[in-house]
Amino acid sequence: PAAMEQAIHVNNAEFVKAKIIAEAANGPVTVGAEAILQENGTIIVPDLFLNAGGVTVSYFEWLKNLSHVRFGRINKKWEEYGKTQLVDFIEKKVGNKLSEEARTMIVAGADEEALVHSGL
Repeated sequence: PAAMEQAIHVNNAEFVKAKIIAEAANGPVTVGAEAILQENGTIIVPDLFLNAGGVTVSYFEWLKNLSHVRFGRINKKWEEYGKTQLVDFIEKKVGNKLSEEARTMIVAGADEEALVHSGL
């Protein structure tokens, strides 16, 4: 069942012959129907497991709309952080500091315009 909630209920559960039900909708099997199905040996894969990917994507869409930040900007900050940590580590091991210009060139990465041009 993937179309709507409570598609399988106590009035039709006894007619279901499937050995496995994958709940692709939110709550397609009622509590009463679940008891009947389990009694008949039917395995039910909960919607919570099957819909996890969609929920994750929705969360990122919500984040994007909430803060009006493009996904690339979120990723860019993370990449900059990782590169900064790497440059700091190398500087510490070598015992020599990079110039601010060199550090910025390594850490900053591509801007939005460069990314667009790289895709053309």
